[in-house]
Amino acid sequence: MKPPRLLRLLISYRYGAGAVLAILLLALGPHLYFLYKRGAEWNGIFPLTHGDEVAYFAYVNALIDGRPRRNDPYSGRDDAPERPQAESYFSIQFLPPTVLAIAARGTGASSDQAFFALTLIAAVTSVIALCWMLQRVVHDRRLVAVGVVMVLTLASLHLVAVYLWDGSVSNNYLGFLRRYVPSAAFPFLFVFCGSVFRAVQFKDWRRKLVWIGLAGLSFTVLVYSYFYLWTAALAWFCCFSIIWLVATKEGRIGALSTLGAVVVLMAVSLSPYFILISHRVHSTDQALALELTRSPDLLRLPELVGFVALLGLVYVVWRKNHGVTNETLVFTAALALTPFVVFNQQVIHGHSLQPFHYALLVVNYVAIAALFITLVLVCRTLNARGQKFSRGAIYVLVLLALLSGGYQSLMAGRRHSAPNFLRDSALPAMRQLAIMGRSGPGRSLDTSSLVLCTDITIADALPTVAPQPVLWSPHMYQFPGTNPDEDREKLSFYLYFTDVPLDGVDPMKYEELDTARRIYVSFLIGRGRFLRTLRSTWTPITPTEIKSALERYAEFISTMDRAHIARYPLTYVLTSSKENIDFTNLDKWYERDAGEPFKEFTLYRVRMRP
Repeated sequence: MKPPRLLRLLISYRYGAGAVLAILLLALGPHLYFLYKRGAEWNGIFPLTHGDEVAYFAYVNALIDGRPRRNDPYSGRDDAPERPQAESYFSIQFLPPTVLAIAARGTGASSDQAFFALTLIAAVTSVIALCWMLQRVVHDRRLVAVGVVMVLTLASLHLVAVYLWDGSVSNNYLGFLRRYVPSAAFPFLFVFCGSVFRAVQFKDWRRKLVWIGLAGLSFTVLVYSYFYLWTAALAWFCCFSIIWLVATKEGRIGALSTLGAVVVLMAVSLSPYFILISHRVHSTDQALALELTRSPDLLRLPELVGFVALLGLVYVVWRKNHGVTNETLVFTAALALTPFVVFNQQVIHGHSLQPFHYALLVVNYVAIAALFITLVLVCRTLNARGQKFSRGAIYVLVLLALLSGGYQSLMAGRRHSAPNFLRDSALPAMRQLAIMGRSGPGRSLDTSSLVLCTDITIADALPTVAPQPVLWSPHMYQFPGTNPDEDREKLSFYLYFTDVPLDGVDPMKYEELDTARRIYVSFLIGRGRFLRTLRSTWTPITPTEIKSALERYAEFISTMDRAHIARYPLTYVLTSSKENIDFTNLDKWYERDAGEPFKEFTLYRVRMRP
C-alpha cells in the first residue's frame, strides 16, 4: 500500500526542507548574535548586516509614513507640485520598498520589523527558487539540495579566504541577503532563467504561454527592483538564446518564436523604465560613480569560476556522454558565460556602473550555479565510463559550504556589531524625535526641523525611525535632495559644529590620518574616492587634491556669518556624552535648552541667537 500523496511529496522534498532550514539559520545568525550580545539592554532594533542597508531602511520608513515615491528621507525634500523632485535609483527601483511599506502599514510594523521579516522570506524563497531551477537540469532532489547550499554559501567563500589571509573584514558576507536589494527580488532571477528554459522545451503553445508569461513577469519584477539583477538576467538570456539557436537544429523556428515572445515582454517592461531613467537627477551618475570606459574586465573571480565551468562542459562534450542533453549543456553554458558579458558590456556601450556589485551580489551566485551543474555532469560522465565518484566528496563539499556560511553569518554579525549597538542605544531618543515629528496638526509629518546628529552612524540611522531631516550623513548623497556641492557644504557645517580638527592635516601624510578624518577629507574632495572598489579605473587621492579641499574648508570657516548659518537652521541636536563634543562653534550661533537625557544620549532643542 502506497503512503498518501501528501506524505510522499513531503518525503521527496525532505532534502529541500533541510536546505531551507540550513539557509534560514545562516540568515538568522547575525540577528541571534546581536540579541545575545545586547541581552537585557536591547531596545528593539534588528541589526544591519550590510553597510548600505541603512539608506534602504530610511527610504522604506518614509514610504511607511505615507511620503511620495520620490522622497528624500535625509534632506526632507519630497516630490510636490510646487517643488517636483527628479527620479533617483530608489524611486526607479520602487517595487520592493513599495510592497514592504504596504505590508508594514497593513500590519503596523516598523521598517526594522519589516526588514527582519524580509530576511526570513528572502532566505526561504531563494532556496525554493534555486531548488526549482536546478531541478530542471539536475533531476535529483538530493543533489539539488546540496547545490542550493553550495551556491548560496560558497559564492562569497573568497571573502572568508581574504579575511583568513590578511584580516580584511568584508561588508558583503552572504550578499544575497542584503535588504532590500538584492534580497527581495533575488529569487526571481532563477525563476526567470528556469521559466525561459521551460518555455523553449515545450511544443504545446498553451504550456509555452504559461512559462513565457512567468518569464515576462519575473523580468518585470527584476527591472523595477535592482539594476544588477535585471541586467544579469538580460545577459544570461542573450547567451542562452544565441547558444540555443546555434546548437539546436530541430525546432529552431519554434524556439525563435518563443524567445521572440519573451523579448517582446521584456521590451514592454523596459519601456517605462527607460522613461524613468531619463528623468533621473543629474547628480545620480556621479553619486553612483558611473564611468565612461570601454576597457575589458576579464579577471573577476566569477569569470574565473565560469571559465572553469566551461572547461568542464567541454570535457563532457568531448567524452560524448549521451545521458547529458544538449538542452542542459546550453543552459549551463549560458550561466557560465553570463559573468563575462556583465563585466564587459561596457566594451559595447561605453558605460560601467560599479561592477563590483555584480561580483559580490549577483553573478557570483550565477557562476557557482554553473560550476555546480558542471560538476554533476562531469561526475555522471565519469560514472558512465565506470569511474565512480565518491559520495565522500559530496559530503566534504556540503561541510565546506556549511562552515563557510556559518563563518560568514558570524562575521556579518561581528562586522556591524558596533554600529548596531550604537543604533540600539540611541533608539529611545530617535523614537522621541519620531513622536514629535508625527504629532503635527492632522498627524502631518515634520520634514523641516533639521537635526544635527553628532555621530554619523546615528545621523544615518535617524531617518529609519523619525521623519526629521539631518544636517549631514554619509548616505545623504544617494538621494536627489542634495547635490554634490550642497553635500560638501553640509559636511563642512557638520565638521564646523562638531569641531573636527582638520587644520593640522598634512596633505603628504594623508594615509597616516585616523579613518574618520581620512573619510571626511575624501568626502570634501568628492564622493567615491575613498573606496577603490567603486570604480574599475579608480585613482588614489593626490596631495594636491587634499591641499585644495583643506583650503576650501578653511575659507568656509573664515567667512562664516549669520546669513551663512541661516542657510540650514537647526532645530535639534542629538549627541552622546561618550563623544565629548566641543560645542564652542555651535554655541556661538545657537542657544541650547537643558536637554532631554536618554541614558548616554541627550536631545537638545536649539534656536539661533538673536
